[in-house]
Amino acid sequence: MNQLSIVAIALVELHGLSGQKIDINPAEVVSVRKPRVTDQGYISKNVRCLITLADGKFVSIVDECDVVERKLGEVK
Repeated sequence: MNQLSIVAIALVELHGLSGQKIDINPAEVVSVRKPRVTDQGYISKNVRCLITLADGKFVSIVDECDVVERKLGEVK
């Protein structure tokens, strides 16, 4: 007898610098923080939140961090 397994992943929709939609898997989020402001300009001034993922990548988001944390919390 074969068994069929169904896996559902709930993704959270956030927004990138160009207004694009970015779907994030909350299970892969390691940290959510506001970007540090520096004179070197490494991060766009439009970035309001940085998300670190389990694979070590960073995602720059224009949504406020409190909104990001709320959306992530709704799915977990």
